Amino acid sequence: PEVAAQALKAGAVDYVSKPFSPSEIVEKVNEALSSRESPQKLTRRVEQLLKEGKKEQAEKVARKILANFPSRPEGHYCMGLILEDVNKELASRHYRVSLILDPGFKPAAERLKKLG
Repeated sequence: PEVAAQALKAGAVDYVSKPFSPSEIVEKVNEALSSRESPQKLTRRVEQLLKEGKKEQAEKVARKILANFPSRPEGHYCMGLILEDVNKELASRHYRVSLILDPGFKPAAERLKKLG
């Protein structure tokens, strides 16, 4: 139970207790894959919402990315996009966090370069 709790805190979606069957593993993996949208897909949604001027909705999606994928760069990248027009310094910080999480995350590097 303690290991399962730690795994769930670290981002695991579910766990399987021993003994388990191969079909149970396949079922759990399929459930996990279908129940969560990828951070890339959610990032595209944020970008689209911002193009449509729906900043509040974009922020909700960005917060969802941060909550569901805390160790991924996309959430901070999206927060940077949202904040660019109101607080460039805070936007820059989010882009830098994205690059700390993934030094090769080009979208954040490009936006950071644009901000100077």
